[in-house]
Amino acid sequence: MIFENELLKGDFSSGILFLWGGKRCCLCSVEMGTVNKEHEPSTVVSKASSSSLGDAAAFIRGSLCSNGYPHGEVDDFDRFEKEWEALIQWAKESGSILAASSADDARPGGREHDVRFDDGTGLWWKYTKINSSGYTVSWKEDATPYMHNASPLEYFSRMQRQNEHFGDDVILAGLCNAAAHDWRIVTTQPGVSGKKATLLELKEAFELAEFELLPWTGIGYENSLSFRKEGIDVWDIHPANVLISPIDGLPVPFDVMITNTP
Repeated sequence: MIFENELLKGDFSSGILFLWGGKRCCLCSVEMGTVNKEHEPSTVVSKASSSSLGDAAAFIRGSLCSNGYPHGEVDDFDRFEKEWEALIQWAKESGSILAASSADDARPGGREHDVRFDDGTGLWWKYTKINSSGYTVSWKEDATPYMHNASPLEYFSRMQRQNEHFGDDVILAGLCNAAAHDWRIVTTQPGVSGKKATLLELKEAFELAEFELLPWTGIGYENSLSFRKEGIDVWDIHPANVLISPIDGLPVPFDVMITNTP
């Protein structure tokens, strides 16, 4: 499945700080404090917090039964619906509802998000498609992976893994109430700098970082690669989603899917 590039179009004069086994590689051409400085656009009711992803996820989990499903049910539709209800409640109680017009300047992106770049902060603002929370990867009974719609909890877990494993700074800004029953999850993410690479160069970069190449391709972008390391699987490795550091040749992922190894 081919997804349109969302983040490579635009200004990449700013960057992120990412980690490889405790090793820091700074790709910023400006001070990190400038890239990550606190921002409060007029459309945001309250200031976003670095803990907002975890706060929202904890609130959703608290609304579900101990087995992770509402009222003991295992129906995916019911689970998605209950997670969205809990997320909307969290956003209202925490003052994290953005104005309906907040996404007006966002340009159509790929299958998951619409995006806009804020020159003043060096941040990308990412708006999920209406009533959607991106994609994730699960496993069939025959031990083959497949991509499917993610629930809000799965989406937040993906963003938290991006921050934890790649030193990113994705922050949940809130929800945009586009219409009466239309909601969009809104996050911010620092822009990145690096070299745009071929699939072969990305393969070599991940192997340099001691990732194991998995046999499955095309989960996300057509011909995209997948890798595994230390309990995590990284999917949709493609030139549209990963750059290469000009400093040490390591990969700089900014829009990949990350799941726990089964």
